[in-house]
Amino acid sequence: MEFGTTTHRLNPRIWDEFNHTKVTGGVFHFWGHSYEFLNETMWKEFEAKRARLSADPDVRWMTNLDLFNEPR
Repeated sequence: MEFGTTTHRLNPRIWDEFNHTKVTGGVFHFWGHSYEFLNETMWKEFEAKRARLSADPDVRWMTNLDLFNEPR
């Protein structure tokens, strides 16, 4: 529980948070729960965010386990 996340997936400032993390370095860790996806539109919005993040060449996807096992 000590590991903080950057933002929730529904935060309207998600891209501000993402860009801030890119500038300052560190980990952009966004979260959400699958039960929050109440309809197809919400899934499409999430997929659009995932696609935008994946298109950024500086983004590297990791599991939490990978992140904590990353050499320092």
